[in-house]
Amino acid sequence: MAGKETGRGSEIRARSALAWELRANDELDRARAEIEKALEPGVRDADLYYRAGVIALAQGDQDAAERRLRASSE
Repeated sequence: MAGKETGRGSEIRARSALAWELRANDELDRARAEIEKALEPGVRDADLYYRAGVIALAQGDQDAAERRLRASSE
């Protein structure tokens, strides 16, 4: 069981890193898709929500950006 959780955490971190790299390369649609996959139900990680907010803001989605950035500080 612990190995499975570690694998899930590794996948989430990998998706987050990929999303951030895609954002840096202005591939915003792909970045958003990856960060949303990382934010699967039950995941509560301030860094993920921050990144999701920044990506949404870069896409011009003010509402989603505010929700994600607010969640990053909770």
